[in-house]
Amino acid sequence: MAEGPAAGGGATAGGGAAGPAGAAAASALPGSPFPLGATIRRDGTNFAVASGVADRVDLCLFDEAGAETTRVSLRDFDAGVWHGFLPGIGAGQAYGYRVTGPYDPSRGLRCNPAKLLLDPYARALHGTVTPGPEILGYAAPGSDTPSATDSAARVPRSLVAAEAFEWTDGDRPAYRYEDTIIYEAHV
Repeated sequence: MAEGPAAGGGATAGGGAAGPAGAAAASALPGSPFPLGATIRRDGTNFAVASGVADRVDLCLFDEAGAETTRVSLRDFDAGVWHGFLPGIGAGQAYGYRVTGPYDPSRGLRCNPAKLLLDPYARALHGTVTPGPEILGYAAPGSDTPSATDSAARVPRSLVAAEAFEWTDGDRPAYRYEDTIIYEAHV
């Protein structure tokens, strides 16, 4: 387990883990780099997100009203994956990531901790994008300067969701097996 890489070249956007007023800082326990995404375990949730260029990844937790309540720095970095385990976190928890690192659009690097990012492996999302300058990654059109305006109020959140689907008797198709035709099968 290692601390994250210090990516060379380009400017670095941001640098602090300071969340908004009222957001608590917390520490993640050692987690697992795989599987990617938010995975519910017996006592909490493991969070894992891939970024080989980030200098820092913060996990932000939100309450039902959409306010950021907790910011956790994911300090464990293995095989290009930032990860950590948060006890007591379960299904329905809204979250997002903030990534600090190089900001060099000419090289495709746009790390900007002012922008809340969705988990690309999230099993559920909540909310919509509300257009406005807050969602833009740059300070001004044509600028290579990162925007310092927080996007959290205008973007959706990832949601922690259970992996297993709870089947119920009422949801099964009412066909007898002998009346079933398998149209396509992959082996």
